[in-house]
Amino acid sequence: MAELWAAVDAVVLGEILSSQTSGYQTTAGRPRVLTRHAVKTIEAFKTGREWSDGASEFRVLQSAGEIDVGDAIIKADGGYRLLAKGEQYVFFLKWNAYMSDYDLAYGPSAIFLLRNGQIESPASVALQRRYGYDRSTNSSPNSGR
Repeated sequence: MAELWAAVDAVVLGEILSSQTSGYQTTAGRPRVLTRHAVKTIEAFKTGREWSDGASEFRVLQSAGEIDVGDAIIKADGGYRLLAKGEQYVFFLKWNAYMSDYDLAYGPSAIFLLRNGQIESPASVALQRRYGYDRSTNSSPNSGR
């Protein structure tokens, strides 16, 4: 955890206020889908030079969601679910100077959902969905455990 803390620009407890999904073309010409979330700051544990002191809100980018472009639906390939309005997370963030917003550091591996007094990692949910892996037993359907 100390390595993660040192590698990020900000660590913040926040609540999703709203989300907007959009698409753009990468320099390689591939479509990319991003969702920009407006997040209410509950508590800032670590902040960097890009953080506005006393900021009550910040924006974070997530590679998740889908957009309808008329003849097709383009989905993000982030591998985890879209963060939802009203949910509270601890975010480990890196500043994205190009987009002028924060990115989720290391994707779903550095955000933690707080729900009913429990902490849930979207990364473990994505692993379960994708591979059938169960962290509570350290087993998968193919492992024979």
